[in-house]
Amino acid sequence: TIATPVVSAQGDTVAFLGFAQWTGPDPRDLAAVRRHVRRAASEYPRVVVTMHMGAEGRGRQRTPNARETFYDEDRGNVVAFARAAVESGADLVIGHGPHVMRAAEWYQGKLVFYSLGNLVTYGPFSMGEPLNRGGIACAVLDGDGAILSAQLRSTVQRPPGLVSVDAAHRAAVLTDSLGRLDFPRTGARLDRYTGQVLRADGTPLPGAVPAPAGDVVTPGSVPPRRRPQAPRRQAGPGS
Repeated sequence: TIATPVVSAQGDTVAFLGFAQWTGPDPRDLAAVRRHVRRAASEYPRVVVTMHMGAEGRGRQRTPNARETFYDEDRGNVVAFARAAVESGADLVIGHGPHVMRAAEWYQGKLVFYSLGNLVTYGPFSMGEPLNRGGIACAVLDGDGAILSAQLRSTVQRPPGLVSVDAAHRAAVLTDSLGRLDFPRTGARLDRYTGQVLRADGTPLPGAVPAPAGDVVTPGSVPPRRRPQAPRRQAGPGS
């Protein structure tokens, strides 16, 4: 498997390497995971690894360090996969597949998002809570792959397939709560009003920039939508 390099406008290169059991490489084969990630890390300065793993559905928000099954199908051990990837050189690991938000974790100084929920899946998928919640993971990495700052931007889907920013940051709230439950010592903390990712002890990352006051939304502070006012008619001669 060859990683896909993406070059930014500034000339920075980030390699992406995805794993899924149906198309390969199989994320349940940890020896192959280590081999592919090591090769990517030897060729590129920054490596982002993605995994399509884990059981699905409303009752699958918790992240077990164990093999998961879904309709008798082996969906692998997401924690074992993520740690194998990081140990082999991954700088950021992002999971998808459970269709619900899951915890985020710091492992050996690297960030792991175990599931980002649903972004654009309206149609054949149920969009009841919490399946309508999603998150967009954003991160700034330095030249060596260290994470300087990260943010989870919460989204919500509404019929008939509309995706919008969730001003209440519910995906960030879920990720923060699940991190405390599933990884009490290593779970990433999230600012519940900005989605900013914090260290496991709640301290900010070195490159984190405080959000402007106007971007902070607290419960009950979302202003109501205002109907656009029609332009006033100008009085003229004879009016």
